[in-house]
Order: sequence, then C-alpha cells, then structure tokens
Amino acid sequence: MASSSNDSVAERPRWRYVALAALVFVLAGTLLAVVWQLPRLLPGLFPLSSEPVPSATPAASLVVPTPTPAVLEPTISHLAAEVDDRARTITFRLEAQVPPEREIAQVLLWYDTEAGHAGWRTTGPFSSTTTVTYRLDAVREGLTRTLTTTHELDYWWLMQDTSGGAVRAGGTAILGPNLWSSVATPTPEPPPVDFTWAFSDTQHFAFYFVPG
Repeated sequence: MASSSNDSVAERPRWRYVALAALVFVLAGTLLAVVWQLPRLLPGLFPLSSEPVPSATPAASLVVPTPTPAVLEPTISHLAAEVDDRARTITFRLEAQVPPEREIAQVLLWYDTEAGHAGWRTTGPFSSTTTVTYRLDAVREGLTRTLTTTHELDYWWLMQDTSGGAVRAGGTAILGPNLWSSVATPTPEPPPVDFTWAFSDTQHFAFYFVPG
C-alpha cells in the first residue's frame, strides 16, 4: 500500500510538467499565429509587399535646368492691337525689355492716320521690363485715312533705352464695320494765296496747274 501511494505522488508532478509543456506549446503557437496575421490586420504598419527603395541618382544623370539667357539688347517681346469696334477704339499694347543695367528711355507709337503721323510719345526712364498701352479713340481724334485704302490700319512702335540702343516693330489692326465707317478722306491742303497758275497745252487740251 505504501508503494502504490508513492507512485501516485510521483505521477502528479510528471503530469503537471506535461500540462505545462502543452500550455507553453499552445501559447507559442498562438503567438506565432498572431505575429503571422499582424501584417494583414495592420497593413499601415506592416505593408504586405515592400517596394524597392530607389537608389540615389548618379550625378551624371541629374537634369540641370538651362538658365534663361539674359537680354543683351533692346527687345520688343510682344505687341498687339485690340480692336473694340462697338466703342470705336483701338488699344495698342507693347511689352519691351532692355538689359538689366539699362532703363527704357522713351517709347514712340506711329499709326497710319493724320493724327497718328504726329506720333504718340512717352518718356521715362522706365524699368528694364515695361508694358505700355495707348488707346486710340476714333470718335475723339478722328480716323482720317492717309496711306491705306483697305480695312487695315498699320502701326509700329519704337523703343529706345538709356544707352541709345533702339528697336522697332510693327503690325496691323483690322478695322471692323463701325471703325471703317468712321474713316474719312483727308482734306487736301489749300494752295498758297500768292501764286500764279502754271499753264500747259496740247493740240486738244489746255492744263492749268499749281506750280511745283
């Protein structure tokens, strides 16, 4: 009886160790399963697929932007003539540049009417990059035709910088029906008062004309 009791007592610690080992095995398996499922449960922290990190770009393949060349002489970069036929106006626009160490000294606008032949001038000095506009009002100043007989009005700009350099560029404004109806033929200049008619005749005609 005493021997059987000792065997029973010895068996109990053995089963405890077996149970403890089984518990450790189950816990280890559970922990491995949780670690295995973490990337699926928390994709933000553990991305499923890793993308290769781009290597540094070799210095030889770097794209270096080409610097904009500096303006070396007076330049007219843009000009335009905006026609408002209803208002009977034409807005002439000029964009000009000169080298940074210079300034724009003066700008002259010429257009093909009697008033435009006198030229419109604005003087500076202005900054090295300048936009100039002039508004032709046909009702106020008239639109007297001089050289052209079409629906086009020629114009040009002249820009001069403080070093004496200059550039000129021109264009054409297309006149709408309202502006074209405002075009008038220039009045001929009266002959001088103190003159004598010159005379010339042929077999059938006699011509009297102003000398010169």
